[in-house]
Amino acid sequence: MRVKLKDIAERSGFDVSTVSRALRDDPRVKEETKRKIKEIARKLNYIPDISAKILSGGKSGIIGIILPEIKHSFYSEIFEEINEICLERELIPELLLTEFNQFRIEDIKKQIIYQKMDGIILAYHTLDFSFIDEKICPFVLIDVPDGNFENFDKVIIDNLEGAKEAVKYLIEIGHRRIGFISDTVTTKKRFEGYKNALEENNIEIDETLIEIRNGRSEEIGYQAGLKLLSKPNRPTAIFCVNDLIAIGLMRASFELNIKVPEQISIIGFDDIPISRYLPIPLTTVSQPIKDIARESVGLLIDRIKNPEKPYVTKKLKTNLIIRKSTSPYL
Repeated sequence: MRVKLKDIAERSGFDVSTVSRALRDDPRVKEETKRKIKEIARKLNYIPDISAKILSGGKSGIIGIILPEIKHSFYSEIFEEINEICLERELIPELLLTEFNQFRIEDIKKQIIYQKMDGIILAYHTLDFSFIDEKICPFVLIDVPDGNFENFDKVIIDNLEGAKEAVKYLIEIGHRRIGFISDTVTTKKRFEGYKNALEENNIEIDETLIEIRNGRSEEIGYQAGLKLLSKPNRPTAIFCVNDLIAIGLMRASFELNIKVPEQISIIGFDDIPISRYLPIPLTTVSQPIKDIARESVGLLIDRIKNPEKPYVTKKLKTNLIIRKSTSPYL
């Protein structure tokens, strides 16, 4: 089995980033540390990975990962997967958080330049990232709306079809009054999928069953759920644009003594880990996070190797996971 940077890190007691820098004679690493790490690498017969070799010749080997936050399980999972793939390819992943704060963008730009990052994977959200047009280094975009940013490599999921499949499933099991809860950040394609499913089944869109609010947390689902479920003619099912909103909605239904799924069916989106361990496991649309991570790192390495190649968009399919939070409307 080929020796990896992680093996040297475990043997030496240093983290993977330090090991990688030491093996590249980075001046930020003490000479004694370099000597110790290189000796362990020699004893283990370490041979650098070909992915690292493409970043040789003055390159830093650092890959920046720009995310809005990692409290939301979707983004934490994305980071973990990209981080693991980078380390397997002997690249140094560097997490850059915006925290939905526009003032952080200039700091992130300076950090990219100062650390001479070789490329960036960016989860695009509502902030102004116009600096990426300066092409200070290669960028791969993930979690972006379809049809935007034609001059960049992208990995996207089919949000429209994912949402449409979820709502069609609700219709197939007898629901016709289907609500929708969203934040203002999440892709509009999920809203389009919701509306398309209703229209294709000759169900009139009822604006009173749609709640779009600022934020993307459980609290949004909770507050919107209290409003929707308190209506005299409440929905029999609700599609939420992420799992956290769906979990907040579940809490609202519990407080109002409305049983899930007997009296209200709930579907989320993302398939975050906790969704399968809830008292009532959540039916949800699963995103292929491992594939998103693998494809985004692959596209970035290809772009670093071949800066002039045509831009590529990879669109990945979602998968509806049926659990216990939905049931037929009789």
